[in-house]
Amino acid sequence: MITVSIVVPIYNSAQYLDRCLESLVNQTQKDIEIILVNDASPDNSIVIMNQWKEKYPDLITIIDSKVNLRQGGARNLGLDIAQGEYIAFVDSDDWVDLNAIELLYGIVENNKVDLAYAPCYYLVMGEMKSIVTNTTHKINGYISISERKKIMVDGFPVWCCLYKNKWLKERSLRFVENMAYEDNLWGIELAANAETLACLDKPFYYYYKNINSTTTSINSTAQLHYKIILDKIIDYVNTHFDNEYFYEEIEYLNIHNFHIMLKKMALNFEPVNYDFLVTWKKYRSKYPHFSKNKYYLQKTSVDQRLLLFFIDMFPYIFMNAVNIKRNINNLLKVTYIK
Repeated sequence: MITVSIVVPIYNSAQYLDRCLESLVNQTQKDIEIILVNDASPDNSIVIMNQWKEKYPDLITIIDSKVNLRQGGARNLGLDIAQGEYIAFVDSDDWVDLNAIELLYGIVENNKVDLAYAPCYYLVMGEMKSIVTNTTHKINGYISISERKKIMVDGFPVWCCLYKNKWLKERSLRFVENMAYEDNLWGIELAANAETLACLDKPFYYYYKNINSTTTSINSTAQLHYKIILDKIIDYVNTHFDNEYFYEEIEYLNIHNFHIMLKKMALNFEPVNYDFLVTWKKYRSKYPHFSKNKYYLQKTSVDQRLLLFFIDMFPYIFMNAVNIKRNINNLLKVTYIK
């Protein structure tokens, strides 16, 4: 019997893949399977995958998708064939401690829960920055309303977790395909559906932040994807959470996610999508007193609040200023090249 299926979506990860797979094939947990999903990667990732498959034919399964479905779609392909009692997801540029799966498997079995969570190490281009944790790390059993509120606000990562396969199927939990930022919606769906949770206090997952990754880019396509995912989050929150019990959490999520993208645009001088600001104004008018929200005050620095205050009060001036600045930067680059 396969205890855990580890699903690894792979796209343009050739330079990191050996490090990731080395940590997976040497797991101390026995009776696992590793499902590698080549998401139509244009580099030589598939060559590396096949090399590992030759070494570990009984451990590794390869799905070679000819269509790029983004991470969400690639994970869904892995879920479709996963035979394990539990599911884990590992990104192809990340890696884990050799006892990671054994630790997670032990805690879900001992506590008889739907899923388990652990903190992770956060690295930016190889440099250790912090240990990312979640305020829910002391839960081991039934999730109370107050704990569910924390999960909603703090979010829930796709990785450094272990999910009961049967539970995922019963709740029809799947990823959004062909879309960046799909994990933002996944975390909200977990907050709505999970009834029991166990948490480790020791990190074992190494999250490698690539500054050239999809989630770092904020071009027009990224803005569109972010807006679509944000709309899905807002719809999901408004239909699956009782406004009476979760008003502050719903307010925070509705406003905070817009602010994240607006801040990125401001700091990186990316062209601002007009429709994005129109949507922002619509949700902003729905929550006129969001600046007094306790989560907003707790989780946003003074500098960020000042920046967001300007964006909030003068959205179209902000849009034009950012676009003008970008055009000037592009002009200077052209002049320099000449």
